Amino acid sequence: MSPRIKPFTFDFQQNQHDLNLTWQIKDGYYLYRKQIRITPEHAKIADVQLPQGVWHEDEFYGKSEIYRDRLTLPRNHQPGECGSDVNCHLPGLC
Repeated sequence: MSPRIKPFTFDFQQNQHDLNLTWQIKDGYYLYRKQIRITPEHAKIADVQLPQGVWHEDEFYGKSEIYRDRLTLPRNHQPGECGSDVNCHLPGLC
């Protein structure tokens, strides 16, 4: 994958206690549902309830639920959250 290619953009909207996390996923790419982690740093967060994804099979994780196009997670939080994810390009480049 070229360093110039960004498979998705991440954005968030926040007020005092609510946070919406949004991944806009480029055509031909996807996020693995089981690889999304929200890890608090100096914060308390509500449990993450990920929406159902679509099933996809590849050589990296086998049959897995993935997200294409867009993923939005509404959250209740206290300040200081961060997170991570794993993404793949359809030809299998993670």
